[in-house]
Amino acid sequence: MKKIIVITTAVMLAAGSCSCGKKQTTEKPVKLAEKFTLNAEFSDGELEAAAEMTRVPEGWEITMTAPERVEGMTFELSEMECMARFGELSYPVATETMPDSSPLLLTARALDKCVLKGNSGTVTSQSYLLTSKDGKPDTLRVGSMTVTLTDYEPK
Repeated sequence: MKKIIVITTAVMLAAGSCSCGKKQTTEKPVKLAEKFTLNAEFSDGELEAAAEMTRVPEGWEITMTAPERVEGMTFELSEMECMARFGELSYPVATETMPDSSPLLLTARALDKCVLKGNSGTVTSQSYLLTSKDGKPDTLRVGSMTVTLTDYEPK
């Protein structure tokens, strides 16, 4: 009888200790402003890049900050067109001809959806999820890509 009590007590303690430890907190989802600026670091397999992104009424103004070979390249992205500029060169591209897998396009579309519809859903047939930390956007996951978000400033 003592063995049964000891075994039962040990099992109960082990089961109870599984729920102990660091308390999980669920942060309230962040609501993005209509217009804002943030820094984004893109990571997907071998892709490593960074940009400053500004959401404006017409769409997006994006300036690449890394890697070094594209630093300073800018994009003005609207629903219909993307104007790429680098130094003295400029090149317009119809948005509809851009690949759906473009990290900049995916990120911009997912953040647009976060503003309009909520912090999770699908964009170009890929799921996205925006998480927050300390009341600001922290990480955006779109398909296999992770975008670390910093310096969020509503306009």
